[in-house]
Amino acid sequence: MKNTSYSNRLKTLSISSYLVKTFLLIVFLFNSIHSISSQEKINIQDKNTNPISKNKFDSILEHPNSTNQDSIISHFDRANFIPQTLKEKEVTQGIRFSSKANANATKLLDSIIYFNYTDRSLNDSIPVIKNIYSYDSNNNRILDESYNWDDTTNNWKGFQKSVWGYDSNNNRIWSEYYNWDDTTNNWKENRKIDRVYDSNNNRIFDNYYNWDDTTNNWKGSIKHVTNYDSNNNLILNTSYNWNDTTNNWKGNSKFVLAYDSNNNRVLWESNTWDDITNNWKGFYKEIHSYDSNNNLILRAYYTWDDTTNNWKGRSKTDRSYDSNNNQILRAYYTWDDTTYNWKEVYKSDYTYSSNNNRILGIKHKWDDTTNDWKIYQKITWNYDSNNNMILYEFYTWDDTENDWKNYWKGLRSYDSNNNQLLYEDYSWNGLNWIGEYKVVYGYDANKKRILSEYYNWDDTFNSWENDHKFVLSYDSNNNLTLDEHYTWDHTFNIWIGDLKEVSNYDSDNDLILEEHYTWDDTTSDWYRSGTTIYYYSETQLKNVDVDDETLEEALKLYPNPVNNILTIESKNVIVSKVEIYSILGEKIVEIHSDFKTIRTDNLSNGMYLIRIYSDKGMTTKKIYKR
Repeated sequence: MKNTSYSNRLKTLSISSYLVKTFLLIVFLFNSIHSISSQEKINIQDKNTNPISKNKFDSILEHPNSTNQDSIISHFDRANFIPQTLKEKEVTQGIRFSSKANANATKLLDSIIYFNYTDRSLNDSIPVIKNIYSYDSNNNRILDESYNWDDTTNNWKGFQKSVWGYDSNNNRIWSEYYNWDDTTNNWKENRKIDRVYDSNNNRIFDNYYNWDDTTNNWKGSIKHVTNYDSNNNLILNTSYNWNDTTNNWKGNSKFVLAYDSNNNRVLWESNTWDDITNNWKGFYKEIHSYDSNNNLILRAYYTWDDTTNNWKGRSKTDRSYDSNNNQILRAYYTWDDTTYNWKEVYKSDYTYSSNNNRILGIKHKWDDTTNDWKIYQKITWNYDSNNNMILYEFYTWDDTENDWKNYWKGLRSYDSNNNQLLYEDYSWNGLNWIGEYKVVYGYDANKKRILSEYYNWDDTFNSWENDHKFVLSYDSNNNLTLDEHYTWDHTFNIWIGDLKEVSNYDSDNDLILEEHYTWDDTTSDWYRSGTTIYYYSETQLKNVDVDDETLEEALKLYPNPVNNILTIESKNVIVSKVEIYSILGEKIVEIHSDFKTIRTDNLSNGMYLIRIYSDKGMTTKKIYKR
């Protein structure tokens, strides 16, 4: 078998995930400056959502120095073979919490606590991580405190804290970040960001600071100054670094952009600071041109030549389109230092069906011997009646036989709802098609994907073999309730569990509990390894002041965590009833008296909700029983 085990690739994926996130962060910051106008239409007719379409063929044109065609193709295919749930987790886990803080939310995420199960035989758990959130009156998150559980003190210990402020337009104008100081047992400043916006809510100033322990004050780090035109297009971004020697800002980089009357970007120029001349120096430049339909027809790249102190051509791409704005030509050139002119490298011609689906691409490369274009590669696409791409075939030109030679092909299939059921790729070994990768998908009645099975090719048996799979389930409200991952055991030819998550939601479809499971090879079954509990702000029945204190502040619970006796202390309010609920919302007990000596020794260890009713209203608090 030529394929590595999935467990090894999963470890690689974990490292790759970090690198990808870092790369995406850099790209995000870069794109905030180097943003492409929405009017730009590059491959505008690439309407198919299939992982492999016209872009793969185009990519070869954009990478003329690549000689390994397989690496080019696999670059586009494999990016889509990361299991969907893993890709979704990287995105949705990051936005799941912040999405609770939008202005239309009925509830705001109040806190998150993660518990780890240390002793499976006792089914006992201990708290590990806690996050606490606060919001302003516009539901902007203004506080995020993170704590770790300290086994020595049996209490929470600060880890990191973020505090934010907003202007009247809900633009974040300052951010302060803290770490926990074990020496002072308090929060310690780490870094902060100040921002300024113009009347159109464009960010025009960013100032980054780090905390200086020597001066016990903030010290400048990075500064960005940004300008916009009357159409709110970014036209200038200047970046500075703090110079400790001069105690002043020093130029770092500058980006200059320009647009046409249709707001298409026509210039993007990057400059760096030259310490010798104490001035800006060219570094990189792009020039774009568009046709009357705002299709990009020219993208030219330049770099700065220190010898001539001027811009020097690097590469360019010409494009042309048909009357339906389908790209029919794409030609790539590089700069020839000998002739001081553009030199042909590659070009691709495209043909489309009556539905504007690209069905043929012919790629040529320039032959210096004949000074003419030479056929190089070909790719064809086929579609079903719903315009889903179901077959693509990639060929290379054989100069010896003067004919096309198989190289790569992909098969796709869809159900009546246009959900993709099959993803299959093959490469040609000279005699037969050899499988490269295969994915089979399944869906429920609501078109939610509930199964993803991944296969690799077995060279020994010349057939597909199981690799790993994801099994998902949803409730009647389409909330994800089950997420299981399995890998294939090639020794015993059975599925082995890897990770599992079981999720629970409240009546508002807000996530309130996640149970995490790991596979036990001894029992060949799942065991619970951790639990994450989500808490949300509760709406009080009455929002009145009690001696200038809120009802929340007028009622105190202690000790928390609690062992045997819980005390509710009330100030200027009369408590009438107390209800104790499990984290799943099940009422466990209702109490009408003796609120200062509530017995909890009959409760299992874990988190509970305490609902307190009084003459001033109702409030909900949380306790942890240990």
